Amino acid sequence: MRKVFQRRTRQNTANLRIARNKLKVAVKNAKNKWIKCHCQKINYNTGTKAAWNAIKSLKEGLYKTKPSTSKQMKRQDGSLCKTPEENASVFFDHFQALYNRQPYIDENVLDGLPQHPIAVGCDHLPTEKEIFDAVKKLKNNAPGESGIKAQIWKSL
Repeated sequence: MRKVFQRRTRQNTANLRIARNKLKVAVKNAKNKWIKCHCQKINYNTGTKAAWNAIKSLKEGLYKTKPSTSKQMKRQDGSLCKTPEENASVFFDHFQALYNRQPYIDENVLDGLPQHPIAVGCDHLPTEKEIFDAVKKLKNNAPGESGIKAQIWKSL
């Protein structure tokens, strides 16, 4: 591009066009390779959690990323910051004031709150029957933190 802008000739313009086309092809190939990699994770992985994570990643890859812009923060005097260092100092001052303040606690308010009755019998490990009943009530939704579906827990 620099050659074209410095000296516009047919040869320089043609070379730029060729380079841009090669770049388009390279980007297209990289996207296809990325999609194939995620599809393989879905097809060949035995865990449902990994498959759902791959699908989520594919969905996120469909959207264009928004360019990040730095916001200009306002100083105490109302003027706008011009550099990232000035923005950081505004954040620093704000969080210093926020986290270093002394909390005010009125003990009398706590005495006026209504108390809930104490649940007796919740201080033991669940019995097999309680576990069986809880698993029975599971709905066939997406897998939880363990990555195992409710159907599998029920079949166990």
